[in-house]
Amino acid sequence: MQTLGMNQGEAKGSKPSPRDRHFDEEIYMLSYKGYVGSYVFDEKTSLFLGRVSNIEFPITFQGKSLESTEQSFRDAINDYLDWCKKHGKFPERPLKEKTRS
Repeated sequence: MQTLGMNQGEAKGSKPSPRDRHFDEEIYMLSYKGYVGSYVFDEKTSLFLGRVSNIEFPITFQGKSLESTEQSFRDAINDYLDWCKKHGKFPERPLKEKTRS
């Protein structure tokens, strides 16, 4: 499943983050409810590792297949929105690209 990172510390030896990837790796993108996720395939773990990229709150997701990664991304967004509602917090609005006029 996915990890929201809410009240969870980074453990030493934890799984690599998509932020640690090399620039020559192919990056895949997803969109759901205005949130954008990016993910890469990690050959060492044979997993797709991703994070929501258009908010500051750390939301990560992973999957063994493209389908499970996409579902994990949607689940992560829904879990985040549910968590915010449960705790009386306003969810971060996704950042949108600024266009020049």
